[in-house]
Amino acid sequence: MTAEGSEPSLLRFGVFDLDIKSGELRKAGVDVKLPPQPSRVLVLLASRPGQLVTREELRQQVWGKETFVDFEHGLNSCIKQIRAVLHDDAEAPRYIETRPRRGYRFIAPVEKLSASKATQGALLQGLPSTAPRVSTRRFWVAVLGLVPVLVAAAYFARGAVTRHTVSPPEQSLAVLPFVNLSGEPANEYLSDGLSEELISTLAQIPGLRVPARTSSFYFKGKALPVRQIGESLRVAHVLEGSLRRVGNRLRINAQLIKVADGYHLWSETYSRELARGQEVLAVQEELARAIVDALPLERGVVAGTATAHRHTENPKAYDLYLRGRYLWNRGTPEALNRARDFFAAAIAEDSTYARAYSGLADTYDRLYVLRYIRWADAHTRARAAAYRAVELDPKSVEAYTSRGRIRYILEWDWSGAESDLRQAITLNPGHAMAHLWYGRLLVYLGRFTEGTRAASRATELEPLSPQVLVQYARTLFQAHQYERSVEQARKALELEVSAEGYQLLGENYTQQDQFDDAIRAYRSALGLLGGRGRTTRIIANLGVVYARAGRRQQALKILDSLKSQAGQAAPAPHAISVAILHAALGQKDEAFAWLEQGLQEHDFYLALLRVDPFVDPLRSDPRFRALLKKTGLER
Repeated sequence: MTAEGSEPSLLRFGVFDLDIKSGELRKAGVDVKLPPQPSRVLVLLASRPGQLVTREELRQQVWGKETFVDFEHGLNSCIKQIRAVLHDDAEAPRYIETRPRRGYRFIAPVEKLSASKATQGALLQGLPSTAPRVSTRRFWVAVLGLVPVLVAAAYFARGAVTRHTVSPPEQSLAVLPFVNLSGEPANEYLSDGLSEELISTLAQIPGLRVPARTSSFYFKGKALPVRQIGESLRVAHVLEGSLRRVGNRLRINAQLIKVADGYHLWSETYSRELARGQEVLAVQEELARAIVDALPLERGVVAGTATAHRHTENPKAYDLYLRGRYLWNRGTPEALNRARDFFAAAIAEDSTYARAYSGLADTYDRLYVLRYIRWADAHTRARAAAYRAVELDPKSVEAYTSRGRIRYILEWDWSGAESDLRQAITLNPGHAMAHLWYGRLLVYLGRFTEGTRAASRATELEPLSPQVLVQYARTLFQAHQYERSVEQARKALELEVSAEGYQLLGENYTQQDQFDDAIRAYRSALGLLGGRGRTTRIIANLGVVYARAGRRQQALKILDSLKSQAGQAAPAPHAISVAILHAALGQKDEAFAWLEQGLQEHDFYLALLRVDPFVDPLRSDPRFRALLKKTGLER
């Protein structure tokens, strides 16, 4: 809302501010580079949230009535640039929705501010007007506390990457995402899949340090010098390449570069017919062998390890698996449902393909965590797929990692999960996700020192993964190490603005009684989600803040809203979300009733009972220990 008689000069959505007149875009207070024409398109779309803006309107208002040549290409290019700076996804948009052949619609909530309101609210973004007044001292403490965060954000926004003074080991290599030169986005799964497969294969070689997928893929689409990338990932060598597909013809270029001097140690071009089936698998093996031969590795150690075994001999099953993993990495419910179908199709092609079973188990696991399928369905299907994957390939780190997660997320089999994750780490000590989930499991069990150490190891293996950093921060939060958790959450947000990162900041601030900061963080998280995704726990956390801050009526209003959603179609609120709000309001009987309901539903959040700080008000009650025994967390 704008003040009466004043025109809006600023549009605010999520963590972004857009100046209507100048077109300048800022992200968390930091300038974001966006060319003039895409800026004008963004202003027009964001000025009319929820409304369809037709392609003809955009042509007339941005390009001019007389412009016809290259308009379609120009508009598509503008939308692509806008989505890039907003970190938006065309298939699962948070900001700009495409209406095929018609136009575009801005779907995120937009706040229109006058110049005075924009200035006043710059540091208090998202704080409701009824929030408690902030003292002058606390205001300046907050301002000064933001300075290092904003400086760091600006540093990353300019494309700078942390430099390390210690030279990386010679036996280290980063595989950058292969560039899709086909001109068809539909072939992106092939270029991404080739990169992931090479990372997986090379990571198996003893003595060779290979950063995992997420850190390498951080540089996708970023034209940075090899030296800068190498220093950031702490590697001595970088593999980069491209893939071009024309019909059934596949052409792959690859080059291995020494970071210190930019010297090309090796380069090769491969041309294959996709119709010949095995050629796609063969060229991947050729690449791995050639890279190993070019690196300064001990011949006796690496002999035969570059291509230990093929996961499938069926090229169609392999192609389907790559498509499934590409969608799974997107992580949206829509993409996950499509990924599930691809994994199932891969299994239909090759019933002995362990990685396809592992992918299927991971998909059911994630759909359950997102509350899009219920425990009974997830448990039956994910368990069968995960156990089958291990049975088919007892040397697969992916299979053991998948089964380990299934055992503690879906079965509460704590000892079995620990055994599987330890085996995954033994098979591949460089597998970041195995270390991460092992660390999370240990913290669930109250083994904080071991757990935080294991999760920290994951961040060493994946130094540029915002997801890994967020999970490490969550591990620290559950270990009640709030200052360290805030530090890691801020690092994650510097790499990528995410709702989970802001949620985690809010949770830490809540436990430290920094209620104003917590409210701002939760509001930022909800703004990024735009009504999509897992909002109920964030809303419940907001209610807890209101309850602790003495704003009981607002807390009760949120409680009523959450209860009204219970039992509705997925995603319904977790029982623990309602329970923690009852606990914050001093209503212990109601809190335990909801926790018992969660137990009956096998709500995976009950796995956090031993360590979740939000249930601390209930720990002294004898009923709490009885609950822990039912989950196997205490004997």
